[in-house]
Amino acid sequence: MSGPMGEQPVQSKQPLKDAVDANSGRFEYFKQALTLGLAGLAGMAALFTDSTRVPTGGLALSFSVGAGTCLLIIVAWSAFALGTYANLLQCIALKEGLIPKIKSKAETKEPEYFAAGINLQAQVVTAALIAAGVCLVGFAAVRIFAPSTTEVEAAIAMGREMVARQTGQRAQAPELQRLELKGGAFELVFSDGRERLIVSVSSDGRKVTAFSRQPGP
Repeated sequence: MSGPMGEQPVQSKQPLKDAVDANSGRFEYFKQALTLGLAGLAGMAALFTDSTRVPTGGLALSFSVGAGTCLLIIVAWSAFALGTYANLLQCIALKEGLIPKIKSKAETKEPEYFAAGINLQAQVVTAALIAAGVCLVGFAAVRIFAPSTTEVEAAIAMGREMVARQTGQRAQAPELQRLELKGGAFELVFSDGRERLIVSVSSDGRKVTAFSRQPGP
């Protein structure tokens, strides 16, 4: 607690309690940021485990990678900040003789060292949250305002056209059984009940890169 302007701060009679009260807001902030970052990473993991939903366009992919990077920073620095907060409380408790002395970083540093660290970590987390928000908005804008035909839809259309040309079956086109993203290209597997027709299409859905047939349904 500070006195009038120009005077030295008043020495607290309960420094540990005052430290908890002074940093309680940031403690909650870091907890919420950590939870938000982990939830965001879970969402990104769900996106990238489904090959048909992985963004392949340059801008959309850049935004998604940027958002994922920012989420990793949020999780890491929030965890670091919670550890710094714990060190601050331990440092004060050691200096007040509330806990036995132990060999740790908290014993050799002053409380101001950890307080400055918490300030820096809060700034990093805030900047990363803003950057992640910008990347997510950009990703959504690309998805919303880009042409309605996605890379996956274009790849399917290109694959069906290739199969129709090769088999001459347009009215009764073979059924699409599987679609995967392999090595930067879509692999589409069609079946007409007698053989499997495998078509590879470039990641932008504009060019057939390979075609093969295999016996079997």
